[in-house]
Amino acid sequence: APMGLAQAITTQASFRRGQTARKANAHQEFQFVIMAFPRHGQPVANEVELSNLPGGRLDPVPLGQQQQQQQQQQHNPASLVSALEEVQAIAAEWRAAGRTPRVHEIWHQTGGRSRLFMRGRCIKGPDEVDVKFNVCAWLGLILPNSFYFTVCLPSLWDASPLLPLATGVLFLCTVGLMLLTSYTDPGIIPRPALQLLVEGLDEEVRQAIGCGDVPIKVGCLEPDPSLMELLRPRGYEWCRFCRMLQPPRAKHCRDCDSCILRADHHCPFVNNCIGQRNYVYFFGFLVAAVLLGLAVLSGLSVWYAGLAEKGNQVDFPNSSTVFGVVCASVVMMAAALLLGVLGLCGCHATLICRGRTTAEALTGRIRGEGSTLLGFRGPSLIHGDRLVRLPDLV
Repeated sequence: APMGLAQAITTQASFRRGQTARKANAHQEFQFVIMAFPRHGQPVANEVELSNLPGGRLDPVPLGQQQQQQQQQQHNPASLVSALEEVQAIAAEWRAAGRTPRVHEIWHQTGGRSRLFMRGRCIKGPDEVDVKFNVCAWLGLILPNSFYFTVCLPSLWDASPLLPLATGVLFLCTVGLMLLTSYTDPGIIPRPALQLLVEGLDEEVRQAIGCGDVPIKVGCLEPDPSLMELLRPRGYEWCRFCRMLQPPRAKHCRDCDSCILRADHHCPFVNNCIGQRNYVYFFGFLVAAVLLGLAVLSGLSVWYAGLAEKGNQVDFPNSSTVFGVVCASVVMMAAALLLGVLGLCGCHATLICRGRTTAEALTGRIRGEGSTLLGFRGPSLIHGDRLVRLPDLV
């Protein structure tokens, strides 16, 4: 009996092993058939890499097309047109129009995706990228303060006008600093085509990037090896998107499609890059927003305490339930925004003390030293109202 039981157990184990092997072989054959079957008229592919499939399609990209796409991305993902060709195209267009344009009129052709307002005096990021975030930021700023100044202000003013006045001043400061952050040039470096079209702009750019004594040829498709060998130890890099020299601590923003001096990050909530020329406004906006949030929550607390003493008698449409829901929503929104902005303000305060930008802290690439908040801002290199110099077409 024991021998028979042992044989039965061995036979059952062998059967299970055979069944598992048959399932594995069947699965491999199924995968081989699926991978080898031509899709949509495409030739048979030995290997399909999902990272190379454009737009999530199942059609394998031919090897030659993949190599061509990789070469184009390595040279310049943004454009395959040289700066001289851009200049010639712009010159031909405006000579046909019979007048000389200004910089803000050709900015969409030579300046990336940022937008110019008031003939170039105000600069903002692209509208198609940050609309939702920017609208949320303005709603979060306006809605709690509207409730505060509409419902709470009369009671607080009777108690003491000091807190409402301070809150009003902080609200104006927050809005003003947010507008300055959103509409100030963050430190955009003009592209080579624009440097060739505006007289004296190439010299301004050389001075701004710290290469006033270095001979730099504007409009080159590839970096000069000897020049890069000299400048790379000092923190300079070659921007493969703009095809120009990139100074230390500068960075190319993919959203604005521009190189930014001492770039910190791209902030979708203010719809602009944060860089050398508007970082002080951005940090001031964070500090003012934190103080405004504390003032609003303090005013709401004082107002609610006084409301409880009056027996919850308040003029509000129709229902005390609706009133309670609105109050709770306003308090939760103000508290959530305060916590978020307070954390962001603390993070940037730490970076300022360390002398680091957000990009340097996230990537670990240190390409320069110096203060980020009180560092040299410099003048804007975007002269939107300046006339363009159209070259002769030969």
